[in-house]
Amino acid sequence: MSRALRVLLIAFAACGGGQKDSNAPLVGVSDGKPKLSSSMSFAFDSLDDRLITSDSARGKRTVIAFITTWDAASQAQMNFLAAMAKTDGNKVFYAAVAIEDAGNRALVRAYVHTLKIEFPVAHVDRAGLSASGAFSDVQEVPTTVVLDERGVLLGRKSGLLKPDVIRAILAK
Repeated sequence: MSRALRVLLIAFAACGGGQKDSNAPLVGVSDGKPKLSSSMSFAFDSLDDRLITSDSARGKRTVIAFITTWDAASQAQMNFLAAMAKTDGNKVFYAAVAIEDAGNRALVRAYVHTLKIEFPVAHVDRAGLSASGAFSDVQEVPTTVVLDERGVLLGRKSGLLKPDVIRAILAK
């Protein structure tokens, strides 16, 4: 094995690459977190002033991805969601929350522009995420959350989540 390939594989493993089973079902949230039967309340300011709130999502199935700009799995998750959003139009509310240092707003804007993301994307630092309420416990990226029309949690999973798994949850 070449040295370059070895370095790439080590970096991939260090990022958690290949360690998550993207076909594993989304799981409910454990004690101390919102219950599957309760409506979740959240609010984030997007980069372009579109609302990412429980009220703006109400009435539609909702998919929210918590990502970073430096993580390959986050980029893949965003690409999956961008393609799904184009197919679904206004039937599903898609949003993303980039968890980055406060000074990285320009980086997040460039990331969204480069990936051609058309749904709202918020930028929060760790402190802002902690203050967000319903998602203050997100520790891994990407983490994908799926809510029903009332804002009730249908499922949540850390790691790269493939579109067919998300679609199965949305179809419930």
